[in-house]
This record gives sequence, structure tokens and C-alpha cells, in this order.
Amino acid sequence: MIDLGCGLGLVGLAAAARGARVTFLDWEPRALAIVAASVETAGVADCSYVTADWRDATLGSFDAVLGADILYESRNVHAVADFLARHLSPAGEAFIAVPGRLNAAALPAEAARVGLSVLAADAHGGVTVHWPARA
Repeated sequence: MIDLGCGLGLVGLAAAARGARVTFLDWEPRALAIVAASVETAGVADCSYVTADWRDATLGSFDAVLGADILYESRNVHAVADFLARHLSPAGEAFIAVPGRLNAAALPAEAARVGLSVLAADAHGGVTVHWPARA
């Protein structure tokens, strides 16, 4: 599992606390230092950290991709879809939470462009969640 554009890593940390092996990915090394400290404080194991620009990173495949508030710029929608196409395992799923970001509306079309399908899109209190999986 990878926490894409993890920032402070809250989503990945919650998954790790429930036993998931999580790779935290962010372009900002200071964010990953905060995540590493949080992981240590929480006493969870099996976490790794990657400093990279996810728009052009190649990291292997993952069964799950988590992303929270990563569509804050319109240019990220295309890049997120491309990342998912490169990194989701054949049966993989991505869970992208987008708190009221207008850019989220473009994700289903971008997912289709790269051969992924959106299994569900829900709006709950201004949060839209997409579950893409290979078509």
C-alpha cells in the first residue's frame, strides 16, 4: 500500500496502525521526517519512505493506493491517473479522498483515459471518494 502525496501521513498511518505495510511518498523530505516520527511514536512497523515527485516516479506495483487531498491543483488530476496506471497491481484499487476540490470531477474521465474504471464516487459532507480499478 502506498500513501500518495502523504503530507503528514495521516491516512497511511491509520492503515499502518491496522497492520498494513505502507510506503509513504511525498516530494517534501521534511514531511516524511514528520511521518517517520509519527510512525515511531505510534509503534507501527513495516513502513518505508520515498522522497520523489509522484508525477514521474516509478516505484513498482501496489495493491492499494491511498490519496488524501491530492487534487488541489488541476494539473494533478492527469498526474494522479497516470500514477495509478503505472503503480496499481492488476487487482489493485485506489482510494482517493478529495475534500470539496472542484478538480475531482475530472478524475473519472482521466481514469478511463489510462484504462482504469471508477467503481464508486460518493459525496459525503463535501468529500468525494473514488475507487478506481483496472477496467
